[in-house]
Amino acid sequence: MAQPNLEIPCYASSPFNDSDGDLILRSSDGVDFRVFGVILRLASPFFASMLEVGRASHAAADVSHPGGDVVRDGCPVVPVQEDSNTLDLLLRIVYPVKDPVLDDLARLQSVVAAALKYDMEEAIALSSMTLLSFAPQKAFSVWAIAVRNRLEVEARAAADEINRQQISVLENFPPAMQEVNAGSYYRLLQYLSLKGQVGENFELCCPPIIQANSRLAAPSSNASPASNEKVLLYLQGLAVEARQERIRRSESLSDVICRSSDGQEFLAVKAFLAFASPVIAAMVTDTVIPRTRDAGDESVASNANTDLTFEEDGDTLKALIDLCYPDAGDDAQEYLTLPGIHDAVEKYGMKNAREILQRE
Repeated sequence: MAQPNLEIPCYASSPFNDSDGDLILRSSDGVDFRVFGVILRLASPFFASMLEVGRASHAAADVSHPGGDVVRDGCPVVPVQEDSNTLDLLLRIVYPVKDPVLDDLARLQSVVAAALKYDMEEAIALSSMTLLSFAPQKAFSVWAIAVRNRLEVEARAAADEINRQQISVLENFPPAMQEVNAGSYYRLLQYLSLKGQVGENFELCCPPIIQANSRLAAPSSNASPASNEKVLLYLQGLAVEARQERIRRSESLSDVICRSSDGQEFLAVKAFLAFASPVIAAMVTDTVIPRTRDAGDESVASNANTDLTFEEDGDTLKALIDLCYPDAGDDAQEYLTLPGIHDAVEKYGMKNAREILQRE
């Protein structure tokens, strides 16, 4: 009888080997990513629902595990289909660290698919904009990846690039085309033969996924042809919407109240603050007395059970908190106008925030 493979998977590299993490994602090639469940809940409605019902390992796995849930070092283990390279890139997008460099189209294809699968809006926006940046050099590959993932806007932009460069369809057949179905290829030929002058209901993807999930209006389908600038503006709009949704979800998951020197209070998530700043992490650890709310106290509406008091004023503290989240760079220009922001970032040892401000 064959002996079972008892080899313990290795942990991923930092920051996905944090002993404070409360959930493990196990990649298809056997690498364990120890992560914070609250970060996944904020980034992904898929994981939020899965963790809410408390059956993570069964919900994410493709096959059932009759032996029961797997636990390692006190953390539930969630098997996922993605390999470790894809999972590392995807998690770095939603974690409060510097975004990964997505300069390999084959790897980017896997990230796009995973972001869509887990409904990670921020990762969808970033990977889609990156995919579009490849269109001038690899228009056919971008089109193929877009239609496979039912990204109508990106597919349209790539098809317009093919038209603009007058690339011969018969002379170009990149590897990404291997998994494109005949219907998609036929619609591309139609689109190219009409120079993009198609009817209002024409779709390269059938059905497209991005418009269905978005509350924003996509660029007009009968544009002649749709410019990359318009598409980029559209995708940037999706990124803004993703951030607004993240803020809404973070308020519902907030577990700490940060109070400024001038008495302003801000809700936050401990995991993000602690991850971004070792100093704030120590403050959270040292705060052993939970917040108790007096009857009728409506100054904050949250599940926060901890108070942290800071020496910074309200504007500076708000900026510091914002810089702890994955989309911290969005308002970096505004933060630079605050006279004490650089000193505060250094004071709290916020390495990622320092790099963001230095890039501006």
